[in-house]
Formats: sequence, structure tokens, C-alpha cells
Amino acid sequence: MPKERNCWTAWNYLIHDSGEAYEKGSLEDTVCLTYWMNRLQPDTLPESVHGPVFVSLNPPDNAIFPKDIIGRWTYHHPVYSAESVAAQDKISEIQTKGRMSFVGAWTGYGFHEDGFRSALRLMTVGAGEKVFGVKCPLGMDPRLPSTESSRTPLAVRVSIGVVNWFVKRIFGKENNQVPNRAKA
Repeated sequence: MPKERNCWTAWNYLIHDSGEAYEKGSLEDTVCLTYWMNRLQPDTLPESVHGPVFVSLNPPDNAIFPKDIIGRWTYHHPVYSAESVAAQDKISEIQTKGRMSFVGAWTGYGFHEDGFRSALRLMTVGAGEKVFGVKCPLGMDPRLPSTESSRTPLAVRVSIGVVNWFVKRIFGKENNQVPNRAKA
């Protein structure tokens, strides 16, 4: 975080140059993003109770005092394929079995909206409605893909349909193959 607290924002970035990035031809490892969680979630992480809480992605070596590190994890974006997209249609077969549920953006096409919809579906369909007591807003039916909800405005359905068509073309769901992508 910046030394001056009045410069802190909810999202803070730092560009660090080890010189190695230019040799590799990639600047991917030179940007660090730090989320100030107390600012983003003040109701659940009040600084008066928890102290300053930060989540840093891709920090440079030795940028954080070891005593301040709670944990380190390496995450990767999901890799979508025709098979993984087809498997998403079967998630309902295992949902809530063995007291386990699955939600996340990976249950759709990786967008934040997909993560929200999967959580909404879990909370409002079947046992979830009884357990959580949540009603689906705006007459939406979370069991249906968003393009099939009859109460969704036509412009929204058309936009979502175009995006779905484009994503299916990219991930090969219609022709069951992933297109080759040339490396730049």
C-alpha cells in the first residue's frame, strides 16, 4: 500500500520491474494488485475489529513482511473446453449430494454474473429455497439459462443470446471442438 494512507484506494496497483520481464518478453509478472478488503467489505471486515486487511495478487518478492502474511495460494483461471462446458449441464445431478454444493463463475462462462447466478440458483431452487428462504428477484427463474426467462426484457435476452452464441463458437460447444488459436 502507499505510505500515505490518504492515497489508499479499494484497488491499488504497483508496477515493479525486475528487468527479467523484458528479457522474457512479458510484463505479466510485473503488476501487483492489492485489494483493501476493509474498504470493499466494511460490514464484514471492519478495520476497528480486524485491523487493515489486504489481498495482494502477484506481489513482488519480499514486498510483504513475513509476519503479516496469513497465507499464500496460487490460483489459475479455469481452462474451458467443449468437454468442460458440456459438463456444466450435468452439475445439477451432483448439486447438494453428500451435503456439498458447487457455485462459482466456472459453472458458466467465467463472468461475475455466472458466479452470481450459480449462487442464486443454489439458494432458490429445491431444498435451497426451504433452507435459505430466498425468493428469486424480478420473477427470474434461476433454473433456466438467462436467455429463457420470459420476464427478462427482449433487449437483454437478445444481448445474452449473442454473447452465448459467440462463447459457444469460441469454445466449440456446437461442433464439439476447440478452435486453434495462433500465438502472437
